[in-house]
Amino acid sequence: MQMTSERKPFLKPEVLAPCGSEESVRAAVNCGADAIYLGQQAFNARQNAANFSGQAFKDTVRFCHLNGVKVYQTLNTLVFDRELSDLKQCVKNGCEAGVDAFIIQDMGVLKLVREWAPQMPIHASTQMTIHTLSGVRFLEELGVKRVVLARELSLKEIREIGQNCKAELEVFVHGALCVSVSGQCYMSGMLGCRSGNRGTCAQPCRLPFSLHGDGTADLSLRDLSAIHSLNELAEAGVKSFKIEGRMKRPEYVAAAVTACVEKLNGKQPDLEQLQAVFSRSGFTDGYLTGKRDKTMFGVRQKEDVAAAAPVLAPLRNLYRMPYQRVSCVGHLEIGAAKPSVLTISDSDGNQARSVGEIPEQAREKSITLDSAKEYLSKMGGTPFYLSDLTGIVEEQLSLPAKTLNAMRRNCIEQLVEIRNKIHEVNFIDYTSDLPPALPVCSQKLRLRVETVEQLAGVDISASESVILPLREVLKQGSISEHVKIIVELPRVSFDEKRLVRDLQQLKALGYEKILVQNPSHIFLGKRMGFQMHGGFGLNITNSYSAAFYKEQGLTDITLSFELNLNQAKRIHRGIPIGLIAYGNLPLMITRSCPIGKYQDCRNCSGYGTLTDRQGKQFEIRCHQEVREIYNSDTLYMADKLEDLAPFDFITLYFTGESNAEVKRVVQEYLSGGGMRNHMTRGLYYRKV
Repeated sequence: MQMTSERKPFLKPEVLAPCGSEESVRAAVNCGADAIYLGQQAFNARQNAANFSGQAFKDTVRFCHLNGVKVYQTLNTLVFDRELSDLKQCVKNGCEAGVDAFIIQDMGVLKLVREWAPQMPIHASTQMTIHTLSGVRFLEELGVKRVVLARELSLKEIREIGQNCKAELEVFVHGALCVSVSGQCYMSGMLGCRSGNRGTCAQPCRLPFSLHGDGTADLSLRDLSAIHSLNELAEAGVKSFKIEGRMKRPEYVAAAVTACVEKLNGKQPDLEQLQAVFSRSGFTDGYLTGKRDKTMFGVRQKEDVAAAAPVLAPLRNLYRMPYQRVSCVGHLEIGAAKPSVLTISDSDGNQARSVGEIPEQAREKSITLDSAKEYLSKMGGTPFYLSDLTGIVEEQLSLPAKTLNAMRRNCIEQLVEIRNKIHEVNFIDYTSDLPPALPVCSQKLRLRVETVEQLAGVDISASESVILPLREVLKQGSISEHVKIIVELPRVSFDEKRLVRDLQQLKALGYEKILVQNPSHIFLGKRMGFQMHGGFGLNITNSYSAAFYKEQGLTDITLSFELNLNQAKRIHRGIPIGLIAYGNLPLMITRSCPIGKYQDCRNCSGYGTLTDRQGKQFEIRCHQEVREIYNSDTLYMADKLEDLAPFDFITLYFTGESNAEVKRVVQEYLSGGGMRNHMTRGLYYRKV
């Protein structure tokens, strides 16, 4: 009797590949990806990809599961109320196909998926802007299994989160970088009615802008490539390495997956080939090192396009054959006067059994476990490999090679049949009632300003609340009309320890109201006993998202300004809701600095103006850790107040206006003013 054992190492963390087409799926799977992410035709952030539907969607999931690859379905867009029935069908399709998780941005979608598919794992999309430990903990309390961290985090910041959380962490390690934090960008939506938060971004940031009259593309970042840092990221607690690129060709997917797999296997990946297939003037390591300078910026040049042609054919060869990732253990029994038996079990616990011929007495060479393994290991062309073979083989017996091969093939066919079966996730056709609708009340006015000086001489008695940024409140200390102040927390704050100290100081000064803009704010606000008001940064676009934030204890919410008025009016009023009715709206918030291409912080006033190719100017303001870019045209609704009557409050969002301008605008909204030059209605009257 002979026994032997041999095991192939299993790759961890996970390599997660983008798939926007069937060929990209094959490229990802056959090059060694552990998981893929894809979307159906709707509710995914790459609406212009080929995507998947009907039987093709189910077949794709089946193919991946056969090959030991997980499938994560993207539901990572903001959703409107009129789309909820289609969303339900999309979720049901994913459950019937047996996908392994949903990737979600919208809190309303998360709430509904928890009801429809309570057993389905949830992955929080990077567009939730989770960039702190408290943000991760907020999602942990909601039962979220995995959090896709914001792409703007440094390795040090990732490590701090990874060492102190329970949820799985996923980070982007290769692909396009949006200049706006976590892709939370309104530029495409506001300028061209193609919302990045809804999967139709037109990428206006890739077009030429100038700061000082030159034509440099100040908002376009090079593609990220952090493959050289995979080991460090794994040590920091990252469980999944994500590749961006559902709009890119399958050869790109093959190159990126291969590079990641090789790096994790201790080999030196061919990064030159990866750069050739797609780059924007080379790569950047993004924010991992904490160094944010002009080398991050770049555009796709003619040379970049030309470099791809010579590498496409070799890259296609990478995914011609299946990647043998499904580990199998075999057990062989060969004894005198009885049929030989082969049992093969895969790594998921599936088992196949094949009965062969009765062995004969050996005339020359006897069969051994080692010699049998030579034939039983020939699983090329399948996703399986034999990692272990045990058994009992009596001496002086012979069994033809064709019998061993037939037994192996029979077992593999059985395993393929078993693994091809769809394992549906239970879907419950139930939707909870929304909270009772609130009565319509008289509309209130809120003033949001950058500085206290902007309010000098302004009669604030007509306003219900005044919203001031946290930095301004702490600068001023105690302010008269204390009770009216809502303190606006920064939409993004990477230094969470500093934020906690600031909130403690705020509490000590007697302030009770905060404007929350992301999940971490809610986590901290609850624990510190603040009255919380929801800002536009929460991206509320449907009734179930509004209901979710009511459940979290928010007093009221400001709806996304990407809604038109008809959509906004359909939001169920189970919580007081408001709109922004005036202002140069923030289009982007970025951790990289366009101004930094030209001058360092020591010589910078903290302000700048970007000019696009049409001559429109977009103001840039620096706020400590981030920069905000504002719309060139001012949202103005003073002459349309009757259309805003159904809402509980409206906010006048002042940024760089002078004190005189603030006075004038406030008076116009109190009396009903007329439209002025360089004004816009935003998306409020957009037809969709």
